[in-house]
Amino acid sequence: MTEILGSIQDGFVALSQYWHFTYVNDCAEEFFNADYDDLIGQNIWDTFPELIGSAIESWFKKAKDNHEIQHFESQGLKDSEKSMISVFILLLMEYPPIGER
Repeated sequence: MTEILGSIQDGFVALSQYWHFTYVNDCAEEFFNADYDDLIGQNIWDTFPELIGSAIESWFKKAKDNHEIQHFESQGLKDSEKSMISVFILLLMEYPPIGER
């Protein structure tokens, strides 16, 4: 599964219902300007408080509220280049990071 998700050309993240990163592909690492190991298990709002109140927060909350993947284009956190991002919220329970199952 990690091979398939890693091959996605857009940024892709999976978050737990408690907003913890459970998967981040290479493109999303670039978007967040952070390494996979530094993000996995971390709460997105604690790690990136600058996202609170942003359009990105709205997209992430829409993914959680609607129980569906959301796709959007946004500027990366540390550069001016826009990237496509897909977000999926894992619901029902706290999952271990994808790849550690």
